[in-house]
Amino acid sequence: MKSAILAVTFLMTIVTCVHAQEVKRIPPSSTGNIEFTNDYCKAVEPARQKAEKLTDQYLQDLDEYKKGRFCSTCKRSASQVERELHIPFDQHIEDGRQQGRKAEAATEEMFAKLYQDYQKEWSSAYRDYEKLVDACIGANLKIKQQQEAEDKATRAHFRERSEEMYVQYKALIDSASRYPGADKQKFNEEKSTFLLHYNSVQRILNSSTYGNVMSREKREEMANHLEDMETALTNMDVSYTNIRYRGSGSTNTAQKSKPAAKDTTRTTAVTSTYVESAESRALRERAAQQQRTNEMENTVAATAAGAVAGIGMAAIASGASDYEDEEYSFVLRGILGLGYQQIPVVTNYGGSGFKPKSENDATGPFCLLTGLDAKFFHDRFIGFNIQPFFTYGLLAFSSSTGNLMNYGANANVKLGNAFQVVLKGGYEIRTGKENYDAAEIGINGYTYSNYNYSLYKYGIGLRYKFVELSGLREMVSMGEYNEPVYAFNLAMEYAWLGFHARYAPNYPVAGEITYPDNFDPSKKQALFQLGMYWRISIVKGK
Repeated sequence: MKSAILAVTFLMTIVTCVHAQEVKRIPPSSTGNIEFTNDYCKAVEPARQKAEKLTDQYLQDLDEYKKGRFCSTCKRSASQVERELHIPFDQHIEDGRQQGRKAEAATEEMFAKLYQDYQKEWSSAYRDYEKLVDACIGANLKIKQQQEAEDKATRAHFRERSEEMYVQYKALIDSASRYPGADKQKFNEEKSTFLLHYNSVQRILNSSTYGNVMSREKREEMANHLEDMETALTNMDVSYTNIRYRGSGSTNTAQKSKPAAKDTTRTTAVTSTYVESAESRALRERAAQQQRTNEMENTVAATAAGAVAGIGMAAIASGASDYEDEEYSFVLRGILGLGYQQIPVVTNYGGSGFKPKSENDATGPFCLLTGLDAKFFHDRFIGFNIQPFFTYGLLAFSSSTGNLMNYGANANVKLGNAFQVVLKGGYEIRTGKENYDAAEIGINGYTYSNYNYSLYKYGIGLRYKFVELSGLREMVSMGEYNEPVYAFNLAMEYAWLGFHARYAPNYPVAGEITYPDNFDPSKKQALFQLGMYWRISIVKGK
């Protein structure tokens, strides 16, 4: 008898443990952290608690099945009786004792049915829970997308409106600069007010572009700034009208109808009593300095061009340049010429007259080309040459000032005679700067570029007699930029004259980025170089 009881107890323990191991729980949902609450999200937690309650009830029933608190007639556990009949289990047993009702242990089949019922109810509750979670996330995403679309449209409207007013502002500035003798104190005050609110608008737009949806407080602040910009613009227009009347010798409509002689007298009176403001004087002095610098650069560039032309012609006349040099085993030539470069750079805008920003641009200096070309064994099938070079550029014949320096060396290995395959490599450093003062057009603003970077390159070319086409891969050392770029070269060299052209699309822009929030690094420029030069023989030998 004891053995039978132990066997039944052991079997019940195994069944109980198996079922207990398969009990399922649902962890708290992350939907509580979702940004936008909706009806689906509100129903998620009650659905989870419903499933959890089913698990708790199953564990309680399982414990009572194990302890033998199970009704022999209605086949309910103690907790089931109390939940469904709303009376204590012991009272339920006592009420039916005369009919043979008693508490007994559950059988293995009862354990199995209890678990099956639990699994069925729990799975149904869990499916309901999952549907609510999915609906919550979907509805939240839809709301977020709608708000992001509305926010994008709102920011686009604010940006467009502010830029429209900025164009009107620049037009008024340009127009007012035509009357240097007029009093612009009121005009300049309104100009400062406009720029103050304009810069505030740009700051808010830039701070919200890469962040979350713009708050209602920020939208209201933007709207207020735009309203103040419109007011300042209207006041600037009124001030400009007064400047124009005073600058033309008139102060009101009635005076415009007076005889010409009286108008002239009035103009003389206004001009003679005008006291130039400190700001106007500073702009005038800066404009004069800009003009002097430009004239100096133009003179230097023109002198250099004349000198290069004279030296080249003298070399030709002396016989220092000859195509027969190619027949020598060793030739050392000097390179002297002129060129033009378009170098992609970052241009920064500053001053109260410009919108503060950094943008992709290109500098275009006029260049003096110098260097050496040492050729070894070029009268044979395999030969090589080394070309150290130095280039100095000035931003001559333009409104900007600045300079450029390129220096480094190229090395080539040629295979062939009339038709050649050329293996190419080289290293180069580029440094330079460019400045522009808008004072020359009456605007208190300036732009500047400042760059310094290096690159190494390698590639292959095909040469037939005096024409060579080549392609090179360049690795540019420019901050964190490490992507390769590709350049294509055309060179023609015959006797004493040489020409080269270089083009590299999608070249990275170089230089300091003062306003990173107003800079788009994805935009690229093209690098372009042209040069014509003399090839002057220095040493040659068999």
